[in-house]
Amino acid sequence: MRLKIAYSSVRLKFMKLIILTGGIGSGKSTAGAILKEMGAEVIDSDQVARMLMEPGTPCFSDILKVFGNNILKVDGTLDRSKLANIVFNNTEALMKLNRIVHPRVEKAIEERLQNYEKMGVKAVFIEMAILLKAPFVIKADRVWVLKAPKDAVIERLKGRGISEKDAISRMANQPLVEEQIKDNLTIIFNTGDKSGLKAKIQKLWEEL
Repeated sequence: MRLKIAYSSVRLKFMKLIILTGGIGSGKSTAGAILKEMGAEVIDSDQVARMLMEPGTPCFSDILKVFGNNILKVDGTLDRSKLANIVFNNTEALMKLNRIVHPRVEKAIEERLQNYEKMGVKAVFIEMAILLKAPFVIKADRVWVLKAPKDAVIERLKGRGISEKDAISRMANQPLVEEQIKDNLTIIFNTGDKSGLKAKIQKLWEEL
């Protein structure tokens, strides 16, 4: 389950902020890993959310209050697949989940950004799912968008245990970032060739 997060109070004076986004199966995680190999600081918003949703956290407790214990695995951790299936086609349920998780993830990421700036880091990437409403994006220096061929995305999602029908449905329900953001947008086409993707990111990183 990828969370769509809107950060609204980021205040950075000296550090560049780049959003790394794209549709499901577009290769965001691969791109983020490549950037880390190059020495870039990358904040994975989904990873932050996972940490905040661990058993024993306030976020975990609030989620159980709303969705019940049926979304737990045998080991007592959240079954994110079950939770995703509940909220995927249920707008009200998704809004409830967002109200629990998003403010906490926002706060955690803002704290990291502030710490990075204090450390003198020159650029930070936030890897996140496709943007719906993200006021803070206007504060970003660039938005990098990963795009991949439909067939390649379907195959990647099938490799994650998602059926072709569900994969097509999820892809169809995602808005196009370029329709939401007109300026400071960089499109990165990912054909599935990791070396080719790495070369593209290397060039953009050097330019940055």
